[in-house]
Amino acid sequence: MNIEILDSDGSVVNVIVATEQFAEEVHPGRWRTQPVELPPSIAEVVTIKLMEIKAEAERRITALDWRLQRAQERELIGESGVETVQDVLLLREQIRQASNAAELAVSTLTDVGAVQAFTW
Repeated sequence: MNIEILDSDGSVVNVIVATEQFAEEVHPGRWRTQPVELPPSIAEVVTIKLMEIKAEAERRITALDWRLQRAQERELIGESGVETVQDVLLLREQIRQASNAAELAVSTLTDVGAVQAFTW
């Protein structure tokens, strides 16, 4: 474990690799453990990427709300030759399918860097 050796003001003067017991014996009350950041695990980055994909799919689907409302209104007034409710619903379904495919692709990756670099 990394141990920071402190001076009387509490400033770090050295970093050693030792046990807490050794640090206390040699530098009583003048040490602290140095936080060590571990690289993220593949499971962690996959989970984060899956949440990002879901959020992006939701954003894209929500962005179509106004087009769906417009199509519904145009169908009510009998206007033809314009984007229909079915057209917009198909776009939403395409987003869902693309999101599902992206999630599946991410789930099969085994390299942290590849997961982090993945875009859709």
